[in-house]
Amino acid sequence: CPDPIRAAVHLERWLAASSGPSMFLSLLNEGGPSVRWLMNLLAASQQVSDVLVQNPEMGAIFFEPWDPPELDELLFEGRRMLDVAHSTAHRLDRLRLLKQKWTLLIAYVDVNRLWSTESVLEALSCLADALVRLTLEVTWAAFASEKGLPKECPIQVVAFGKLGGFEINYSSDIDLAYVLDDYVDDALETQAGRFCAIFGRALEDQMGRGMLYRVDLRLRPYGASGPVVNRMRAVEAYYE
Repeated sequence: CPDPIRAAVHLERWLAASSGPSMFLSLLNEGGPSVRWLMNLLAASQQVSDVLVQNPEMGAIFFEPWDPPELDELLFEGRRMLDVAHSTAHRLDRLRLLKQKWTLLIAYVDVNRLWSTESVLEALSCLADALVRLTLEVTWAAFASEKGLPKECPIQVVAFGKLGGFEINYSSDIDLAYVLDDYVDDALETQAGRFCAIFGRALEDQMGRGMLYRVDLRLRPYGASGPVVNRMRAVEAYYE
């Protein structure tokens, strides 16, 4: 282990926060490569330790078989978590929990070089893709219900930059652009602009589990001087 003292301190914090440390100690005493890999992770990151203290039961995921995340699987898992949430704030908290879980797992394989760098970046980007989609679903459902708007969101969220290239890292912001279908009327366009501000805050707001992602809109057509939401024909004309 690169820093055994630090790993031991973080291990002790996690076990002290757990309601059932004996189960984790039993798994650790079984030995095997997963124990060494876990110690490497605990030695590498204070943030990992903080997440485990906040969610002690999450430590069990290090001893279970799992595969790299696929978008459909992440969406399915996320929607199951959202189904039992009772408010918009609770749903956004569940999405932050989903991010914590998968970021822990990705960091675990990354620190121990169990995947290639390309696979790690793809997994982080797949997670971001899923969380952006799920956040859009949650926020539009609440906004549409309040404003009496159609259930189907008319806004397409487009990723540029590192997310667009599927190569984000742990601390990357996400470069987004919002595109509105041409058929919508002016009233809905006005509401769409207001909604995009709410959507951005849902991604960026610091909650008990932190934020999802920082959002940068400056790569949209015409940059910071352009409208936050563009109709598709305006986007096509800009790029032509």
